[in-house]
Amino acid sequence: TAYHWSFIPEPNSSGLQCDPMRYAHLLILACLAAPHAASAQGERYALIIRGISGDDDHYRRFWTTSTELMKALVGGSGYSAENVWLLFEDKGSTKGVVRAESRLKNIEQAFAALKKKLHPDDSLLIVLVGHTDYDGRNAKFNIKGRDLTDAQLGELVDALPACRMAIAVTTANSGYFMKYLSKPGRIVITATKVGREVQETVFPFGFVRAFSDPRADQDKDGVLTLAEVFMYARSEEHTSELQS
Repeated sequence: TAYHWSFIPEPNSSGLQCDPMRYAHLLILACLAAPHAASAQGERYALIIRGISGDDDHYRRFWTTSTELMKALVGGSGYSAENVWLLFEDKGSTKGVVRAESRLKNIEQAFAALKKKLHPDDSLLIVLVGHTDYDGRNAKFNIKGRDLTDAQLGELVDALPACRMAIAVTTANSGYFMKYLSKPGRIVITATKVGREVQETVFPFGFVRAFSDPRADQDKDGVLTLAEVFMYARSEEHTSELQS
């Protein structure tokens, strides 16, 4: 299994580039910090887009993964419930959890709404869970109706105001998204590298579990960074646990 971590830092005043692991730590403080830090760091937003499942087993697993991530962000990471948006293939099994169906039109509307809300001091976490195909030209995140391509997602993200931003595409063929998502000041996590791992990954399940497993905080400092989430999700030990 191949996992890809991409970081393009912004140059500082001296023209030098900052260390990506340090930046990941700073960004996670913005994205996943304790509630008392919210006023100093702006609002925190999260957009979770869950594509079509294809069968009952994947439906159950994707629903559980998506809702557990929502609970982790709202319950333990200080996000406001109204700022965590879940787009799902249907209304789900719990009323009021799903913001809208994960159709292209609704995804575009969610980004349009975020464009109006985001400010430079705010942070945004975008997570894609589901299946992705590659047709030789573009990767396509599978949703109801027309799929969301890597290029389309890049355009939607580029249209957002500058803010602290982290994007995790946790599907097979996700490495193709890197070309369109990598920009200065962003952290982009994909479950695969380009041209590798076309089969389903277990990365999203490890990614979400990291938020509730104390072992994910590797340096035991009480602050969970995106770097630690990534390392936890890709570790062979936890991959084996998820496959068992």
